[in-house]
Amino acid sequence: QILKLLFTFLALIILGKLITITFFVKPSNFHKALNQIGGLANLLVVISLLVAIGQMSYVLGLSLNTTFSPGTIATYLFDLTSSRGYVISAVFALIIALLALFIKSDNSLFLLVVLTGSVIVTPLLNSHSAALGDHSLALTSSIIHGLAVSIWVGTFLALIPHISSNGNLILNKFGSLAKWSVIALAISGVAAAYTRLDSLVDFWATGYGQLVLIKVLIFAIALFLVSQIRRRLVQNI
Repeated sequence: QILKLLFTFLALIILGKLITITFFVKPSNFHKALNQIGGLANLLVVISLLVAIGQMSYVLGLSLNTTFSPGTIATYLFDLTSSRGYVISAVFALIIALLALFIKSDNSLFLLVVLTGSVIVTPLLNSHSAALGDHSLALTSSIIHGLAVSIWVGTFLALIPHISSNGNLILNKFGSLAKWSVIALAISGVAAAYTRLDSLVDFWATGYGQLVLIKVLIFAIALFLVSQIRRRLVQNI
C-alpha cells in the first residue's frame, strides 16, 4: 500500500508540474524543468514495476523468494490484470522520461500531459469487477475520480512556488481548474457510490460504505485546507 501511495503521489506531482509549465507558468529554465520531470518519471518507472510485482505476489500468494525466482515474473507479471496495469504505466513513464530528454519547446508538452494521465488511468481500468451492476459507470467514475484529484492536488502543489511572482493571475486561472476538478470529483464519487451501494444503510453497514464516508470527510477537510491556504496566499500577494 505504501508503494501504491508513492506511485499515486509521484504521478500527480509529475502531472501537476507538466500542467503548470504548459498552461500557467513558463519556466525560466525550460531544460532544467524537463530534466526534473524526467528524473521523477524514471523513479516512477521503478515504483510502478515494484507495485506490479507486489500485486502479482499478493494475488498468487507467493513468498518473497518465490516471487523473485527465475521465471515467476516473466510468466505471471503481465498475465494478471492487477499487475498488468502497473507494467503498462511503467512503460508510459519510461516514454515520458525519454521524451523529456528530446523535447526542445513547450509545443510538445501537452503530449507529456496526456501520457502522464495515461499513467494514472491505466491501473484504474482494472480497479472494478465486471460483476458490478453497472461496470461501465463504475469504471468511468473511477477514471474521472483519479484524474480529477490528480489534476487538482498536483497542480496546486506545483503552483505554490510561483505564487509570489504571479499571484493573482495564477490563483484566478487555477480557480477555474480547481472548480471543475472538484465538480468532477463530487459527481464521480456519487456515481461510484451508486454502483456499489444498494441503500443508504450500506453507508455505515458495509466496509465500502464506511470508506466512502471517510473519503467524504477527507474531501471536506481538503477543501477547507485549500481554501484557507488560498486565502492566506492572496493576503500575502
